[in-house]
Amino acid sequence: PRGGPEGLPQDPEYFPVQLSKFPSSPADIVELVQSSGPRIPLKTKQFCSGLAVRAKRIIDKDFENELTIAEVAGKLHTSNSVLSREFKRSYGLSPVAYRIQLRVMDSVRLMLLDNMNVSDAAFTSGFGALSSFNRQFRRKLATLPAHYTV
Repeated sequence: PRGGPEGLPQDPEYFPVQLSKFPSSPADIVELVQSSGPRIPLKTKQFCSGLAVRAKRIIDKDFENELTIAEVAGKLHTSNSVLSREFKRSYGLSPVAYRIQLRVMDSVRLMLLDNMNVSDAAFTSGFGALSSFNRQFRRKLATLPAHYTV
């Protein structure tokens, strides 16, 4: 389990913010999260299926590794399609999108808290190629990873 600064949520959340400047330190991130508007947990329903919860635990534990969603489904003795459907119903995004989001956010943490450079953060977070990392980073955060290096 990875730790982080106190004051940040333990579970992934969306929160609306207006950035006038990019956070440049862990304290800036904590302040941004704490001063944000209402937080929206990464689920769309009050009830999450047991299958989705178990899949999320596996993904949370191994998101940096090359474990495929098919392997997660195999561990849970279900099909890819059933797993994907239940996960999306419970959390509002596919297992693949969730894993990518975890990897991107972990890379931000590594760059800000551990002072890693962009390529080391990308590979440590589980991305297999720097081009894929840059593409996903821009899609999720609408900026370049270099803005998060100290």
